[in-house]
Amino acid sequence: MPLGETARSLARKIAAVTGSRDAASLTVRNVSSLSEEEASEVLGALEGELRGKDVSLVEHAAAATHIAVTLSENASDCVWTAEIMRGAQRDVVIVSRPRVAADPGANSRVPLVIEKRNLWEQADPMLDVAQIPGALLVLGVSSVSMYTRRSDRWELARSLAIPDSAPWPRDIRGRLEMEGDSFHAYLPGVVCLGKTRPEFWMDCGPGDGRWPLGSGNAMLAEGRNFLEGRFAKELPPFFSAAQVADRGNPLLILAGLDGRARIYDQTFQPAGSIEGWGSDIAAVSSKCGNGRQVLASRSAASDEPDAIQAYEISGRKPIAVSAPLAFLGSVSALWTAPGDETAVAITRDLRTGRYAAFSLSIFCGN
Repeated sequence: MPLGETARSLARKIAAVTGSRDAASLTVRNVSSLSEEEASEVLGALEGELRGKDVSLVEHAAAATHIAVTLSENASDCVWTAEIMRGAQRDVVIVSRPRVAADPGANSRVPLVIEKRNLWEQADPMLDVAQIPGALLVLGVSSVSMYTRRSDRWELARSLAIPDSAPWPRDIRGRLEMEGDSFHAYLPGVVCLGKTRPEFWMDCGPGDGRWPLGSGNAMLAEGRNFLEGRFAKELPPFFSAAQVADRGNPLLILAGLDGRARIYDQTFQPAGSIEGWGSDIAAVSSKCGNGRQVLASRSAASDEPDAIQAYEISGRKPIAVSAPLAFLGSVSALWTAPGDETAVAITRDLRTGRYAAFSLSIFCGN
């Protein structure tokens, strides 16, 4: 299939998502073996087809919709991915075509895509969410609320108050842990046990500091917002953790308090460090790449827009395998969800102050 025809096919898919409602910006990133001239040909074909579909193309700063196209390939096909971002909404469309002449030296790694699905938004602070059949649990600072699905929208079924405790630490953290119809809600110094069926109820009391983190080997430091591991006494405190593998060897990554992530082997001996990651990391399993990726927020101030990127560990070093997924505000929490194939990210919009919960998963792009 010629370049122009493939580009027009992708443009038609983009136009079906964007319509002509908003002005849109268009960028093309070439990580394939296409030459600069061929990539420019693709850009021109995309622009022409989109304008023919009444999509208004403008500069990035004036756009309400942003279209980011990545030209990539694997051993047999060219794979072109378009990420369409409109506020908090993000859609992905893909086309592929056989490679006419594969270059043996070309990069065969196909960039992965982080798929973001909005779960819930609210004005009040939100610490965690949990999806259950037909319902959504939302953990706030002072309550656990259950929402049920009615006519394609979530409606509040009931909200249960969390009793007052000692003053919360700054940047309070909270977790929901599900087990069938039962749940635990963890906050600093407080743990609640509840049921969602047949009746939604909850009973709270003093907590012992245990914090759900994969194998459960973590404690929330008293009066603080960081964790202390039971993995080994010599390990430093940390904000979040991810368990991955490098060529079959288990590794533990801890996001430390000093802005550096540290890698430990299965005997908890230091095996490397990582610069530039933020304080929130989580591992997810996928059918892409080596089968397990680390999602990491970037190192940014709390008053700057955040982003999450996917990495794989090779030779005990991080390899970026996706483009950064941008948010409208800061990431305040990032956890691996039950089932290990998705993660939950909680963000706070810098413009509106509203909190949002997203489900993140890895899409292979081919």
